Amino acid sequence: MKKTIIANWGHANQGKSETTKILARLILEKYPNAICDPANIDFSTDIKVIIKINDLKIGIESQGDPGSRLEQSIKEFIKVPCDLVICTTRTRGYTVDIVSSLFQSDDYDIIWVTNYRSNEKPHDLLNQISANQIFELISQILKNKI
Repeated sequence: MKKTIIANWGHANQGKSETTKILARLILEKYPNAICDPANIDFSTDIKVIIKINDLKIGIESQGDPGSRLEQSIKEFIKVPCDLVICTTRTRGYTVDIVSSLFQSDDYDIIWVTNYRSNEKPHDLLNQISANQIFELISQILKNKI
């Protein structure tokens, strides 16, 4: 499997961080023997976690705002090295530049995704559906189909 980053990008307050946290919980549910660092995750705030499933390492960062810890987390994920990284970014500027420059220089493929959004439909449900679809994308990557 080629190292890959999945970057959920979008404007502020669009559910990217929530979708990423739902996705982390989904991964932990589907892989109950996974080892987490840190062992206890507080899902009520932004998360930064490395999940190890057998030999696979997945780095997850839900902070993607300019001035957040995104750059520090990415550098740590590269150093580990994580095989798969999931993070959030804005649509342009600092956070997109960080993801593009750091991961391209370290031979990661980047897949840009976005979660579903609506002014009328329930955000929680849309975030859950988005997380499920990103999980399916991860499954296909792990099977070397993508």
